[in-house]
Amino acid sequence: MDIVRTIHLDMVEHPADIVPSRAGYSIGKWEGNTLVIDTVDFLPGWLEATCAGVRHGANMHTIERHTLSEDGQSLALSYTINDPDYLAEPSTREAIVVRTPAAYDLYHCENLTEEITEGF
Repeated sequence: MDIVRTIHLDMVEHPADIVPSRAGYSIGKWEGNTLVIDTVDFLPGWLEATCAGVRHGANMHTIERHTLSEDGQSLALSYTINDPDYLAEPSTREAIVVRTPAAYDLYHCENLTEEITEGF
């Protein structure tokens, strides 16, 4: 949760010389009021967004769509995961995140990457 992610909005395709990382390499574009994010070159590991301990491979490719509601109080998220190493077919999920008046608190995570990836 403390990971820093960069979404490159000035590119139309992924560069050829990407070094894989936990967050992958993301490029984005606007389609109307929707931000579309295309991410590749993940390090193999665990799909943290699911909180379900789902593994993913180096060939995982995700497409996310983020659309802010007209009143600005919610964000509709749609994402498709294509991972030929672990999924028989692409998986698509949707969620709506509602704005909260609560203050933002930093998430202080203990890095267990070495323990989780042992034997992977």
